[in-house]
Amino acid sequence: MSSNHFFLQFALVLLIGGLWQPLVHAQVINDAGELVIAGGRNQSLGRNLGNQAIVDETSARISTIHGDGPGVWAYEWRLLGEIYEKRGDKLATAGKTAEALETYNQAMDIYNHGYLPDNYTAAERKSFYRFRDLKLKMNQYLETPFEIVKIPFEGHEIIVHLYSPKGVSKPPLVLYTGGVDGSKERTEPMSQVLAATGIAMAAFDLAGTGESMDWFARPDSHKLHMRIFDYFIETGAYDAERLGLWGGSFGGYYAIRMAADDKRLKAVVNYCGLVHSAFQVPPEAMQAALKSRTGALLRSSLRRMGFDPDNLDVDEFDKFYKAQPFSLIDAGVVGTGKKTIHTPMLIINGGRDDVVSLEDMKLVEAAASNGEMWILGTDPHCAPRYKKIAIPQATAWLVDQLMGQDPTP
Repeated sequence: MSSNHFFLQFALVLLIGGLWQPLVHAQVINDAGELVIAGGRNQSLGRNLGNQAIVDETSARISTIHGDGPGVWAYEWRLLGEIYEKRGDKLATAGKTAEALETYNQAMDIYNHGYLPDNYTAAERKSFYRFRDLKLKMNQYLETPFEIVKIPFEGHEIIVHLYSPKGVSKPPLVLYTGGVDGSKERTEPMSQVLAATGIAMAAFDLAGTGESMDWFARPDSHKLHMRIFDYFIETGAYDAERLGLWGGSFGGYYAIRMAADDKRLKAVVNYCGLVHSAFQVPPEAMQAALKSRTGALLRSSLRRMGFDPDNLDVDEFDKFYKAQPFSLIDAGVVGTGKKTIHTPMLIINGGRDDVVSLEDMKLVEAAASNGEMWILGTDPHCAPRYKKIAIPQATAWLVDQLMGQDPTP
């Protein structure tokens, strides 16, 4: 199948059966007859809060993703997030910092939930701004707080959160980005572990997401990554011989491209990065894919590229995609039979991801002259049930590559 067809492999899994049944739960939002938010999201939030009942009660009040007010997805979650944030404020005022941070993080989980699926409408952006501003409030309580650095690029500014280790001259530097619904605000405990081991970390939002919406996601959007590295290296304050990169999901896609294109990198973590199969759904399957159980991820991806999933001109999108295909096979990064990636790379994902196939991950491993792959059980995209274990271990791998030491006890 030509990679001039888009997005995403999971739609074909749904439409024609597939080889396995991904661990994704039923939809919970039915908007004008279209199912768009996966129930697994609610279950994950319930686990994070330790209170599935309040998640279910909030969800039961929701009937639409459009507009702003009672019954609207973003509105109802925003109200719940405000309750948790106020609890955190009371704990912080009482000097109970650890408890306050835990409660603030729960509020951030809720606000994050509320700006799904697109982080685009006025209501969703309200949730995002509460999410962003809460992280700024929390910053004072972190062992290593961040500073905001604004990097000029193409007539706009890339907003970066910079975590600098105390008392370290010219530290190594790691660049971090998440996926289409990830953010620079969710980096703990990684940012704190890296700082404690003498490594600086610069976190930013992927092109088209969060505070990087002045750019759309394109195959070459790792130009933002390169610009950030250039900026910090030019200051002379960082060790240009010890640069690392962490990318998750769509951010992992750009991590793979960076590993192939930017020879300055010493280590790259590719956490469930998109490769090829995610870009293989024909345009005529697009509407069915948007209504599928993982339609929210597709909606968000289309937004990141500058398209309106509610009014999508499939022919226009097909022309756009044919002009600049995303597949890493088409780009010659993987699948050539040659070693095209010489930066040490850690490849991580769940064993039953219906967005990034096991074959895709093997293609990346085969293209890497120094690659290591971790397959985490039978989890779906990005192996959510393993993150509390996998992320610290992957962070330790990154520290070892950059510093020659493992920070784990």
